[in-house]
Amino acid sequence: MADGATPDAMRGRVVRSPLRVRFAETDAQGVVYYGNYFVYFEVGRVDLLREARGASPEGRLAPAGAAVPTAGESMAATAARAGSSGNGAGAERGGGIGALVVAHAECDYRAPARFDDRLEVQTWIEALGRTSITFGHRVVRLPEAEELARGRVVAVHLGPTGRPAPLPDDWRRALERYRLVEGAPVAD
Repeated sequence: MADGATPDAMRGRVVRSPLRVRFAETDAQGVVYYGNYFVYFEVGRVDLLREARGASPEGRLAPAGAAVPTAGESMAATAARAGSSGNGAGAERGGGIGALVVAHAECDYRAPARFDDRLEVQTWIEALGRTSITFGHRVVRLPEAEELARGRVVAVHLGPTGRPAPLPDDWRRALERYRLVEGAPVAD
């Protein structure tokens, strides 16, 4: 650890997404089907991206450069202030980051989750490449914070042509605060 650096200064922000196991997510043995952990990871990724960009009062991601409604302001008033029709025309899907596609996903399972368990998905960024984002994920059971699974997902940013494209600079800046320093532990 660098002189004067605290553990919190050595790591980025971890986004915490609470959820409860639904019956449909369990298998014949009554435990969460292994593939559902990737769905949980997606919940965490979307929450991280939503927080990084900022969300409207309705919880929708704001397109890059778009005005986000202020408290008490209607969507129509926001659209008028931003000089748009408010119908979403011209707004980039995905909150301004374009399309992210999963290129790699992995998960290590440590303990089973069962129907109605309270879980928390912890999500952070392990690396920002030229065209990719590596997300780290951890699923814990609450209230004990027992680790159930840990994984990694690499998502590639696609440009308008559907080919890998550099991450937009504004997104890179917004995502940097979620990047953990290599080797930094994810604390409970």
